[in-house]
Amino acid sequence: MLSAVLLAGVSAAPSADAAGVAGTLVLIGVLLALSGVFSASEAVLFSLTPLQLQSNAQSGNPLRRLSAVLMREPKRALTVILVGNTSVNVALFAATYVLTYRLVGDAGPWVAPLLGLTSVLAVLICGETVPKVLGVTLADRLAPWCAGVVNAAGYVLGPVGRVIDLLLVVPLTRLLEPRGREEQRSERDVTHLELKTLLEMSRQHGVIDPIETDFLREVINLSVLQVRDVMVPRVEVQLYDVNAGPEGLRELMQRTRRRKIPVYDGAIDNIVGLIYAKVLFFSPERPLRELVQPVRFVPELITCEQLLQHFRSTRSQLAIVVDEYGGMAGLVTLEDVIEQIVGEIRGPDEPAGEPEIVPVADGEYDVSGRLSARYWAETFGAPDLAERVTTVGGLVTARLGRPARVGDTVRIGNVELRVTRTRRRRVERLRLVLRGDAAEDRPPVPAGAAP
Repeated sequence: MLSAVLLAGVSAAPSADAAGVAGTLVLIGVLLALSGVFSASEAVLFSLTPLQLQSNAQSGNPLRRLSAVLMREPKRALTVILVGNTSVNVALFAATYVLTYRLVGDAGPWVAPLLGLTSVLAVLICGETVPKVLGVTLADRLAPWCAGVVNAAGYVLGPVGRVIDLLLVVPLTRLLEPRGREEQRSERDVTHLELKTLLEMSRQHGVIDPIETDFLREVINLSVLQVRDVMVPRVEVQLYDVNAGPEGLRELMQRTRRRKIPVYDGAIDNIVGLIYAKVLFFSPERPLRELVQPVRFVPELITCEQLLQHFRSTRSQLAIVVDEYGGMAGLVTLEDVIEQIVGEIRGPDEPAGEPEIVPVADGEYDVSGRLSARYWAETFGAPDLAERVTTVGGLVTARLGRPARVGDTVRIGNVELRVTRTRRRRVERLRLVLRGDAAEDRPPVPAGAAP
């Protein structure tokens, strides 16, 4: 309608006058601003996370509550925004045409293409790109204002929006979207980061205490923590060749106090199953192959959450971890996953090992090479690691590009790692020194801390 009025005014005022040109320029500026507002509103409302929408729904600010109300029907809100934005942009180009018609006679034929190109660039930059970038970046802050704009536009453009919704949106939705998908799409999954944010908000408001927060944080981390981060690595798994005699296996079980041991046929990568101690000791005369029980295999890249689901569905508590080539990478048990939540679990007959982190001096720590690289990075504020490693010892070896030797030093950000003990080409202990600002803001790590 506004476009028709503008075009009708062209014939009434064909000559360029200062007042007409100024009025058209003001109108173009207003329309460009409205285009930016509609674009920003689209980005803002559809960038709000479920957690933010839930918080807005309970807010004391009526405009914040309005943003949550609008997003209960996202298709209707989107229809209003698109109708408003399209109408404004059409009016903007019509106003540009009017301005061109007024000026082309006085300034020459080059004015028309110049104004046309300028209007397109202005809409792309000021009416689309910049508002949407700001909307995505400042979604939570701008949500109340954008909700008010969209709600007001809904009253003005409501009839047009309802016609479009009735004639286009509803039929296309029923045609293209399977039954039940709309409800599923409206309930977006809560992300790992949103869960951690909700957990931190609960701790700050006293809903849960710090100890419960730590436990729940580790439970949430299970959805991103991979099996390779918690498994017992291949070089530390007690294995036995099924072709060897039973005497050696009995001696191995007595020495290591293991209740079950994986067995392989000829090569370590050819795991054939498990042999349980009670079965072996009650059937001393039977061949080992007759005592083998089946074992589960899992890939090293699945998450601990998926591993728990696997243990639950198969009613097992142990699995052999395989790498991408099918080779034996390690062994993982239910206890390994639980230890990520509650800390190390030791049986009454297990000897106490060396603490994984021991404070030595101000900003200086004695660290186990088996310390989880993820836990180390979180504790000491190390930068994100590009290497695919699971332990601090593995990180040092990867940075060196060769087996580590005593005295080798690696620096990562403000953290310096010096190898103090090795065994069989593996790093056993390191001296960790915080340099510069890291030493001033060092974390409070208790002696013997473990992930």
